Amino acid sequence: MSEQNVKNIMALDLGYSSSKVSYLSLGEGERPGDALSRVKVEHCPGGVQDFGATDQAVANDSRSEKVVVDGRTYVAGVNHKTVGHDRQRSDHFIYEPEWKARLYAALKRSGFENRVVDVLVLGLPCEHFYNHVDPQKKSEHVRYLESVCSGNIDTGDGSPYEVKRVEVMAQPHGTYWGFFGKTTDSRLRNLARRGSILVMDIGYYTFDWINLDKLSVVLKNSNSRSNAYHQVLSSAAGAITTELREAGLKKAAVSPDDIEDALFTGEDTVFVGAKEVSIDSYLYAAAEDVSQQVLKAVEGDIGKTPPNMIIVSGGGAKHFAPHIEKWAESIGAEVVTPDQPERLNAYGYMTNALVNHI
Repeated sequence: MSEQNVKNIMALDLGYSSSKVSYLSLGEGERPGDALSRVKVEHCPGGVQDFGATDQAVANDSRSEKVVVDGRTYVAGVNHKTVGHDRQRSDHFIYEPEWKARLYAALKRSGFENRVVDVLVLGLPCEHFYNHVDPQKKSEHVRYLESVCSGNIDTGDGSPYEVKRVEVMAQPHGTYWGFFGKTTDSRLRNLARRGSILVMDIGYYTFDWINLDKLSVVLKNSNSRSNAYHQVLSSAAGAITTELREAGLKKAAVSPDDIEDALFTGEDTVFVGAKEVSIDSYLYAAAEDVSQQVLKAVEGDIGKTPPNMIIVSGGGAKHFAPHIEKWAESIGAEVVTPDQPERLNAYGYMTNALVNHI
């Protein structure tokens, strides 16, 4: 099959904590719906470090990529615990060279032989995706991504990638597309078609939600808050450290990065010296406090139109879901937390691309 008859698609969920990436080459004559069964999402560390400050073993890790952004060399895909610096939430996150480094690393990992991306789909938090001042116009952040992510992009090896088309979605809308791209439950599909759905995406620095009524987004009921998973990690780390010191380990110290690293590798414990400490109970407790804060804002948005169903996704889904379920009992809404919720947005971006843009 000739390369010119292949459509290459990339779906990227580039967050503060990690990068979720999906690649797909659609062959000539292949129906987009049939290709859904081939969609896979890679989950990569999201740390970025200046190449000069990077340990050689880290730079050579198979998960990391060396890229050049604006003349400066970075290593992207590094474990945050290895990078060892504090992340800061910023409204200008996508404008920073470290974000571009994540994008460039994803392009290098694509494996597209002709270095052409026909459709690239990315997501933004609701607060940056929607233009609440003039809903008919694209937000500044959307326009920026459409500009910076399209055209010829040189990742540093002198052979640029060509990105032909860029589509940007609200992150929870990716969850919606991902969930209904996977589920075969006719009752839930019928509920979405006829009822009201609240989609919650719990990321590292933002807790985003959108409300869809009969499949249409209700803008006034869709928003973002900074009460998110980073607060849970920080609170849990502090609680564990305090408890261990009170028990006699005077120099015990557990950081949010320690817990994040354990969760990324599928572990539910951390080691403090030789002592293994279970982290789930601390995370659930911390998530209860944070969820109470953000759910007040959600209640203010949805007002007198409670949803029939709530979909919970993102890296914080596991520990927030029980508290959201308790909150939902009073309105009779069904709460669904899909498998691998941290990868669902990227899967949804890819699903949307196959359905609407190919």
